[in-house]
Amino acid sequence: MQINVRLSGDLARTMGRPRVTVTVAEPAIVADLVAALVVAYPQEEPALTRAIVVVDGRHTGPNHPLESNRNVALLTPIAGGC
Repeated sequence: MQINVRLSGDLARTMGRPRVTVTVAEPAIVADLVAALVVAYPQEEPALTRAIVVVDGRHTGPNHPLESNRNVALLTPIAGGC
């Protein structure tokens, strides 16, 4: 199945695009998606493995099931504050 993934600012900048399409075998979970991204973009492994995955507007964990035609986004955590 193909999953369209929207990338957050830092990932979009370093990967050179705001969106990527990833193919994963069915059934798939979030961990499968992240693993496929690491294979396709090994130089981004640290950022990809730390990214927060959002499916249909909700933060998800690595075992969350994925389906075609869902809105998936990878958000990079931001540190800071007092």
